[in-house]
Amino acid sequence: MIIIVMGVSGCGKTTIGSRLAKKLGWQFADADEFHSEENKIKMSAGQPLTDQDRLPWLQSIHNFVRRLSQNNQSGVVTCSALKKVYRNVLRNGYSPLLHSEIEHVTEKPDMETAKEHNEHQKDSELYNTQEVDIVFIHLTGSRDVLETRLVNRLGHFMPAKLLQSQLDTLENLDKQEKGFNIDIDNTEENITKEIIGKIGV
Repeated sequence: MIIIVMGVSGCGKTTIGSRLAKKLGWQFADADEFHSEENKIKMSAGQPLTDQDRLPWLQSIHNFVRRLSQNNQSGVVTCSALKKVYRNVLRNGYSPLLHSEIEHVTEKPDMETAKEHNEHQKDSELYNTQEVDIVFIHLTGSRDVLETRLVNRLGHFMPAKLLQSQLDTLENLDKQEKGFNIDIDNTEENITKEIIGKIGV
């Protein structure tokens, strides 16, 4: 089983994700490990990431969970996974909608864009045969709780002032997506127990 603990910054993804993985004896990875230095510098300066910034990051996480799945290993990974198209990339390594949006923003010459589109189509066909079965666990909480946690968090590159941009971007899980919400207004132990109970392991 592959679990991605998702949610906006400050919801406790790393704390709960690492605790869950330790409790289950599964591999653990934090999405921050997959960010480029450029992304970290940008966020540290208070600049929200663009989809163009996020795509290679999401694909790196997909590659990691795909390898776990192919090796019949279970794992817990943390990732904000704010949009459905981001979650599609985490599952498939590709999202036609996200790629087309990025190509539109970059406004490349028609021939170059057409060439890249054909390459993306090949990637899509490849990744669609290697979809990873992921359970998304969305940690949810009030804005006040999230802001308090961010203000008190030390040594992290995500400043509290970027919380609003994440809340604006966030798309909740829909009925077609495999996963569930967990309220963070609880103890770490109880949150972990609740997750284990819901995933049935």
